[in-house]
Amino acid sequence: MIVQAVHSKIRFTHIWMDGFYGNHPWLLTKIETLNLFYVADISSDEHIYTTSPEYGIPQKKSNKGRTPTRFTVLNTQPVRVDDLIKTVVRWRIMRIRKSMSGFLEVKFTVIIVR
Repeated sequence: MIVQAVHSKIRFTHIWMDGFYGNHPWLLTKIETLNLFYVADISSDEHIYTTSPEYGIPQKKSNKGRTPTRFTVLNTQPVRVDDLIKTVVRWRIMRIRKSMSGFLEVKFTVIIVR
């Protein structure tokens, strides 16, 4: 649907998605290849990178053992979302909508992750 909207030149500024769609890496990768801005909810046990990962085949560290042949992230380690959340100092409050008992509010922060 997103690809069709782009090809049909339907104007939009960003894409918001809940955890169902946010937990599909193939979808997020496709959206990134289209250079679109998106916000995705993801699971708290998801592993993410806080810096851009660089992929490659690592150098062999010694003369023993097999030569590495699989691509891996070379420059950084993944972090679990729930561990990253523990480091957040400043949360913001956003009013989502009015409800029968007042405003429905959520606590949020913005962190760009990969």
